[in-house]
Amino acid sequence: MAKTVVAVEITEDSVRAVEVELGRTPTLHAAGEVRLPAGTAKDSEVIDRDAVAVAVRQLWSEGKFKGKNVTLGVASRRILVREHSTPVRNPVQIRQALPFQVQDLLPVPVEQAVLDFYPVADDGTDVHGLLVAAVSETIEELIATVSQAKLHTDAVDLSAFGLSRVLGTLAPKGSTALLIDIGEHLTQLVVAVDGVPRFIRVIPVDIVPSRTGETEPVAGAAEPGSDPFGGSLRSSRRRSREAEGVPLAPGMPAPLTPEQQAALVDLAGKLRGTLSFYLGRPGASTIDVAWVSGAGSLYEQMCNVLNHIVGVDVVPLTALAVARSKTEIDPGLGARLLSTVAVAMEGAR
Repeated sequence: MAKTVVAVEITEDSVRAVEVELGRTPTLHAAGEVRLPAGTAKDSEVIDRDAVAVAVRQLWSEGKFKGKNVTLGVASRRILVREHSTPVRNPVQIRQALPFQVQDLLPVPVEQAVLDFYPVADDGTDVHGLLVAAVSETIEELIATVSQAKLHTDAVDLSAFGLSRVLGTLAPKGSTALLIDIGEHLTQLVVAVDGVPRFIRVIPVDIVPSRTGETEPVAGAAEPGSDPFGGSLRSSRRRSREAEGVPLAPGMPAPLTPEQQAALVDLAGKLRGTLSFYLGRPGASTIDVAWVSGAGSLYEQMCNVLNHIVGVDVVPLTALAVARSKTEIDPGLGARLLSTVAVAMEGAR
């Protein structure tokens, strides 16, 4: 019998969850999102446990989730993900040695951190991989919040590791694949080969869409010549649906405010710099295939800019590209749920 996994992500704006039956073709049995009151959470950080727990319970009720055991996906500017090499070869000994090897790299005392190591390669002398360090109090608060909502946390996984697993299912074998997940407050950039992450970066840029969906487009949001998007951005799906007189589905992006447009311009510059840093490293492979997901992927001009930055066609990706669903999911939610579905997918580790 195929295994079913429930994944949960808590962001600054919402709680998202999916219930996925794994197999050759993963199937979504339940999926949904509940908006959080302002100020109750940051990305993967709970500020008001009671309010977030209420939202989780609401999501379980409205989304008709059956599973009570969950995997928590985390992504935060406060989670350190960096390349790390160690001469220790045994996995158990690697974990035992980590606190002593990386204590000078951490922003908090090592006893206040949760450490993980993702091995990527062994050259016969050292094991090379990715070090992950999070503040233990933050992770414990996430688990306590989920517990207050009558759920049990089976595992906590870095969302970027899930995104790398998605790349393993989509990209041709042996190719270097890129996935950029543009969230409302956090963008994740993942480079992977055969589902194994080679490079991960988290870029904090606030792109906060209007919750009313009634913001009007504003021309000239950036100085002439400084805006790679060429003026006010609007979703291609939104524009075509408005032209046809079709009401917009919930979750479709409103036209950008000047602040949001400026944020996307800022993000484009940071993505360019991050990719240049990656490509400038010794032994780095050029990008062969690329995808973009998340709230920012719904803007066609964002994809055009990414095509130029990456140097290959960057294809928009939603949850329905990696898992089938028997019920309709609107495009906006589908784009945001890609990372949540990715957390539910197992295999690479």
